[in-house]
Amino acid sequence: ICGYFRTRYNGEDYEFKITSINLLETAKMNLTKQLEICVEPASLTNEFVHFVENNIKSNPGKSTIKFRIKEPQENLEVVLNSIDKGFTMNEEMAEYLLDNPDVEVSVGLLN
Repeated sequence: ICGYFRTRYNGEDYEFKITSINLLETAKMNLTKQLEICVEPASLTNEFVHFVENNIKSNPGKSTIKFRIKEPQENLEVVLNSIDKGFTMNEEMAEYLLDNPDVEVSVGLLN
């Protein structure tokens, strides 16, 4: 539920006005604006690359994806942003990233 508080007409009490309601089961899909994946080069396996590539291709959408590849020994970092193609956040992507301890994930949400 999204909304805002405002003072009631002719009073000092507050009321909550609802502006939109989303089902919890569709929140990931509808509210994800950007997915940022932070990973070290040693963790970029063929399995990881193939899964992410196939998932993005099979779930097109408006969410952007950003890869932040950090090399800790030399203190180097490369950032890769999606420009043309977006994806739709989905349960398979969320589970895969949560089950992968070598990956740090942050999610940007729509306002």
